[in-house]
Amino acid sequence: MAAAFLLSCLSCEDEPPSSATEGTEVSEYRVAVVMPAENQERWNRVAEWVLDDLAEAQRGLPRQVRLKIEWKDENAPDLKEYLEAAASDPEVVAVVGPYHSEEAQLASVCCGSRRKTLILPVSSSVELQRSCAGKDFLWALAESDIGQCEVMLTQALMNGAENVYLLSREDDYGQGFIDWFAFQATELGLTPQGNYVYSTPEEMAEDLVQISGRAKELQDDVFQTLLFVPSSPEDVVWLDSLYRGNAGLHPHFPVLMCSDVAYSGSLRGRLSSGLVWEGVSLSADPSSGFPTVYRVRFGEDPLNGEAHLYDALTLLAYGLAVKGQSSELDLNGALKRLVGGRTAYSGNWMRDDMAQTFSLLLSGMSPDVKGVTGSWDFDAEKYTSVLHSTYAHWTYTEEDGFYVWNYLSTDGGRRTSSTLANWNWAVSRLEQFDTNAPEFAYPALEENWCVLVAASEGWPNYRHQADVYAMYQLARRHGYDDGHIILIAADDIAYNPKNLHPGEVRVRPEGENVYEGVHIDYDLDDLCPEDIASILSGVPGDRTPVVVEGNEHANVFVFWSGHGTFGRLNWGDGYESLSGVQLRSALQAASDRKNYRKMFVALEACYGGSVATACEGIPGVLFMTAANDYETSKADIQDYEMNIWLSNGFTRAFQETIDANPDISLRNLYFRLARRTVGSHVSVYNEGNYGNVYRNTMAEYLMP
Repeated sequence: MAAAFLLSCLSCEDEPPSSATEGTEVSEYRVAVVMPAENQERWNRVAEWVLDDLAEAQRGLPRQVRLKIEWKDENAPDLKEYLEAAASDPEVVAVVGPYHSEEAQLASVCCGSRRKTLILPVSSSVELQRSCAGKDFLWALAESDIGQCEVMLTQALMNGAENVYLLSREDDYGQGFIDWFAFQATELGLTPQGNYVYSTPEEMAEDLVQISGRAKELQDDVFQTLLFVPSSPEDVVWLDSLYRGNAGLHPHFPVLMCSDVAYSGSLRGRLSSGLVWEGVSLSADPSSGFPTVYRVRFGEDPLNGEAHLYDALTLLAYGLAVKGQSSELDLNGALKRLVGGRTAYSGNWMRDDMAQTFSLLLSGMSPDVKGVTGSWDFDAEKYTSVLHSTYAHWTYTEEDGFYVWNYLSTDGGRRTSSTLANWNWAVSRLEQFDTNAPEFAYPALEENWCVLVAASEGWPNYRHQADVYAMYQLARRHGYDDGHIILIAADDIAYNPKNLHPGEVRVRPEGENVYEGVHIDYDLDDLCPEDIASILSGVPGDRTPVVVEGNEHANVFVFWSGHGTFGRLNWGDGYESLSGVQLRSALQAASDRKNYRKMFVALEACYGGSVATACEGIPGVLFMTAANDYETSKADIQDYEMNIWLSNGFTRAFQETIDANPDISLRNLYFRLARRTVGSHVSVYNEGNYGNVYRNTMAEYLMP
């Protein structure tokens, strides 16, 4: 079957009768469609259907578009070579697919370098859509997995869940859920109980035992849901088999809510554990009538991706019709004009509507087009992906197979979701502090110290060093001299071969060079995580001659930017780390030596809250983190020319807020950062051992 899949071709010429008449100008275009071979029969019949509809819709028109499909199995070992050849072949007008995120990422690399049009029917990787935003070659017909994660959590909430867990594969697809799960759960009023990742059945088995054990610790009357994000149908079979083979999981196992990959025809008859499988899947808009027509035509319900494949080929045909009207437009430009059309006419996907759409396009008009998946509304600035998607809410049982109960959407009255990257989500759950909290008696303030740590290295981590250098400039602007700033950084980005502006580092594309005048005290590789204790405690050593020479009259501001995992801050290449327990020990040592008066620690790292939690109880230390215990922090500004992130959201907001108001109270600083940091919850820790955050201000750390 795979061989046939690789070689099969479809075109409108295969479908009698021909829609062309004498004098008709027919333009035929080759298109590479890359989908998994195991569903070849389903993909073929959908493609035949849409090609037939497109041919009939153009009957009698003077200029017509024909698509000639070349199929490719995305699981083929030579996929990379095939995609590179298709991207460089001028006879191939576009690539449609692949289906899965990992293969779609490969396609984006191959097509992006040549701006070959790439239409993704259902691949919805957050990072893929972010990295390709504004590059004018990728057209995703599904909003990113941020939307799907929210829909899954919303359905869990509607089912009565209070606690939620996430189980996902550690890959491109799973990462979007990992990044957004805890933030969205908190926004919806759910309690996240942790992210669990796997790469092998053995790792999944360990995760299931931990999840079941955690669920058992909680009250039996608390409804709990596990969001399961498999990357392939085989992952679903793993879970089914592991659950069936371990009776100890059963009594306290949470209710399942699965992502769209689990909605696969290949799983029919393969799941028999007794679990009730429930989930959401990308779907046609039910108001389009596509599910009903499909059911009548084929005698079964459409599965994930079929409606979107229909739309992908229709979108391509319309785009080619627009391109044929103007010699100035390439296909990507034609697609921009197409999806930006807002002429009053609002056509659907039926043949009569298609015919009218083609007629309007040939006359130079720009109708407001729709497909079976709904409106093709793309972000007007970056395009890249549709703004809204529809999801089918389904269950699966061994007896009845898949059954769709209802449909969910992200564009209702509750909110409007933008997959420009979905960063435009205002945080609504803010911490409350006691306005009458007591103020502690501290000695007089005489001097300030600043410790800045860029804890990552390498070009892809540009933003961590950039933010630390920007924080260095902020400290200098507010009165610090180099003798009171300790800066730790790998210093490998300013003159990196990939830096198009040697000697310059920026946190905004047109911003200042934050590397200018920077004095670095320690190369990251010359230190180990344990050295932080010596630096903060004021104990010089062979590796740490420069330390905080503080006393009970000195305030210390610590800013740390890098990667993090639960309970740890990564160091360097990630093989070393500073645990929350180690940081607590370092702070306790500094406290015991009276090496600071007050200390403010700002953490820009994923799961930073879990490290801060481990440090609670240390007197005079306040933590403010970009993300809470279970969240990832978010990159903020991207440089598309160099393909790197320039800054992080929390850090940028921190710097801008301090520059605007250096006397701001710590409570108001938190409030501003919480409102301006999107995608994670800025959090405060240990304020009970610090003092009243309404009366304490940042001025104490900025005026040495």
